[in-house]
Amino acid sequence: MNSIYLDTARLLTQVTPFVFASGALVIYLASHNRPLHEVLFPSLRDVSQDYERNFKGMTNQPVELRALLGARARMIQELQSGLDAEERRFLLSLVTGHPESPLLGISHIEHLPEIRWKLHNLAKLERNNPEKFAEQAEALTQRLR
Repeated sequence: MNSIYLDTARLLTQVTPFVFASGALVIYLASHNRPLHEVLFPSLRDVSQDYERNFKGMTNQPVELRALLGARARMIQELQSGLDAEERRFLLSLVTGHPESPLLGISHIEHLPEIRWKLHNLAKLERNNPEKFAEQAEALTQRLR
């Protein structure tokens, strides 16, 4: 295997605990433009044609589709299982439009521009389509518990 891949894997192994511990991942998730349940629990699409047409043969060392799919599954599983109870409660409070920032130990999180934008969009959704707003909150609640 190419040494750059091993170096990258080592770096990710070292950095991942910091990303979870710092709250940066939760801020990233909270800031995402997609509904949180879609980010944390994505619908997986078939990438086999993309792999064959656009990826296969583009790397220095061959990378099998099976390995890429395994990495995707592992990443999703680690993302879901890496959230602790407070982070889960924070994300659930966010999707209802009332973020409980003390849960993360980061004061004034609701004043970050990306969080303000998320809250603005959630408030707009609640006003314009209360059913969809409730469905999105319920979808995350069912999956995070």
